[in-house]
Amino acid sequence: MTAAMPQTMLNEALRAAAYSGDLKVAQQMIARGADLECFDASYTTPLHTAIAHRHFLVADLLIAAGADVNAQKNPGYSNTPLHLAIYLDARDGTDERTQYLLFRGADLARRAWIGVGKL
Repeated sequence: MTAAMPQTMLNEALRAAAYSGDLKVAQQMIARGADLECFDASYTTPLHTAIAHRHFLVADLLIAAGADVNAQKNPGYSNTPLHLAIYLDARDGTDERTQYLLFRGADLARRAWIGVGKL
């Protein structure tokens, strides 16, 4: 029998799997009850992290498990995964993150923390 992990450890392990693209660990942490909407100090979720690092298989897993593609800690004062994707794609000269999220229902009408209003 596997010992129960504290919730914070599950959440951090899920975030680390999203960062590194480790699909197997992400599956295990979700199965053990990691919080899909756990926000870190930067107001980002594991989905934000997976998108930022282009780990789309992990992002697919998170979304299939119920992660909110429009997750936002403080609406109007923090970023959704789409806001982060648009910023990173503009920096990198691509649109792959943005297109990925739009295809999965990300909301263009959400306000970003920078106060630019709707996208």
